Amino acid sequence: MLPVPVMQRTWAVSAEETQKIEAASPAKAPAVPAKPRRMLVFSLTKGYVHTAIPYGAKALEVMGAKTGAYEVVQSTDNVCL
Repeated sequence: MLPVPVMQRTWAVSAEETQKIEAASPAKAPAVPAKPRRMLVFSLTKGYVHTAIPYGAKALEVMGAKTGAYEVVQSTDNVCL
């Protein structure tokens, strides 16, 4: 089996790393939204895939869920734009 080239690898955030992100995230939003909000986290790459992408996406997801400020929609599909 051949190794997967770096640009085709995907990185997953471990349960331990997720716990650290949750611990570092604020407990509440600085303002209460008037209506539910959604945030698109678009991470399509062509070529090099930076290892920080899944961590940034997870941090935004955790902060939205923990504070109730927004819901994250993650995608690499151009249709979302």
